[in-house]
Amino acid sequence: ASIAFPLPIGLLTNPAAHPALDRDDTLYLFETVGLLIGSVKMDAAAQASYLHAVLTPHVQNMERLTAALVALRADRGPAPPADDEDQDEDGPAAALSLSIAAVAVLSKGLPLPCPPAVRRVLAAATSSACATLAAVPGEAAV
Repeated sequence: ASIAFPLPIGLLTNPAAHPALDRDDTLYLFETVGLLIGSVKMDAAAQASYLHAVLTPHVQNMERLTAALVALRADRGPAPPADDEDQDEDGPAAALSLSIAAVAVLSKGLPLPCPPAVRRVLAAATSSACATLAAVPGEAAV
């Protein structure tokens, strides 16, 4: 039986679905979600299901943005070094960075040790983040 996720997934991934949140507020939201999933008394399969529902859009976003950055690099070559002031806060590298950070801060709220089902979901998301970082080395915003 699947578990119905109480929030529309677009609330966390679609900027048009809510008032604009700055990067820090978005990350605090993910940390709070991790705390809620980790602190509510539910079985490990339910926790893993909720984590999967929250993390899947970010993993998909990482894969899509990584492909876009790799294609961009193929067209223009490696990214030039940039100062923090030169970073495009709305560009694909910044969006990729936010998805990777969301996975990291969400995991902070989970209790240790995590049940195996929860570890598998986190390991899959972490593996995707590592593959992203390996695919676009030198992207300053990531």
